[in-house]
Amino acid sequence: MSRNDSKAGAERRRYYRVQDDIALAISPWRDKDEARLAELDCGWLATQFTNMTLDLPRRVETSQASEVWAAIHTVNNKMDMLVNWLALRDSGLSPTMTHRAELSASGIAFEYDSALSLGAFVSLRMLLFPEHRLVRLKAQVVRALATSTDSYAIALDFPEADEQEREVLVAHVLRRESEQLRVRRRD
Repeated sequence: MSRNDSKAGAERRRYYRVQDDIALAISPWRDKDEARLAELDCGWLATQFTNMTLDLPRRVETSQASEVWAAIHTVNNKMDMLVNWLALRDSGLSPTMTHRAELSASGIAFEYDSALSLGAFVSLRMLLFPEHRLVRLKAQVVRALATSTDSYAIALDFPEADEQEREVLVAHVLRRESEQLRVRRRD
């Protein structure tokens, strides 16, 4: 696969969307938030672990070394659980789902109890389930409409998401879409 094919595939994956339940916290963007996104904390470590997992060669699974793969997978899951728990503890987010959202690697839409200014940048912290993966992003408000209830239909774009955060979102969206398809097939 050429580099252009890889880029085209990544661009297509940006637009996959899934309905998902997440924990969500939003605050106004401040210049100091840029430094917080780059901090080497548990959230950063969790993202690094995820990227390492995504880079594991998939062919090991089907090779004669399947027992080795099973052991690596178990240790990897233990490490993920630990670092995600640490990231959750440090994040201040609820460990339970708080918002129903339409999520993709390039943005998110959800109902929110406060108005947000169109075009404004916000600091977004999301907790993805079931793995309790913390994602922190700078997001821009692209839609903020009052609804008939006392809430607002909000849509945020992730124009400055780094490739690592985007890959975490892509992997999560594809996994959730696959799970939802399996449930629909059973019903």
